[in-house]
Amino acid sequence: MTPGSNIVATITRSQGGLLLPPGLLGLMSRRIDPRHQGQLQGAVQSLQGVASMIGPSLFGLSFAWLVRHDATLHLSGGSILISVGLLALGFLISLKVAKPAVAPVAEA
Repeated sequence: MTPGSNIVATITRSQGGLLLPPGLLGLMSRRIDPRHQGQLQGAVQSLQGVASMIGPSLFGLSFAWLVRHDATLHLSGGSILISVGLLALGFLISLKVAKPAVAPVAEA
């Protein structure tokens, strides 16, 4: 892989990451009453802020620990596996906690 293709892949991935949150917020806002939209958006932004503070440190520290010189198992992709595990855990929690969407009331 050339350095140029690495840059293109990184830009593509990061742009995809920018397109995902508005769609997810739209899906979440359908499941909540209009009076609570601000609370939902505030909670989502708070979680994204906390994740953006904790995520890089968690990734960097886990990567450094897994590839350290005296490690018996050099697992450079271990931090990716940790993130996949956290995503799977979040998905399972959402399956347990999410309520069915409320059908809109038809006006007469």
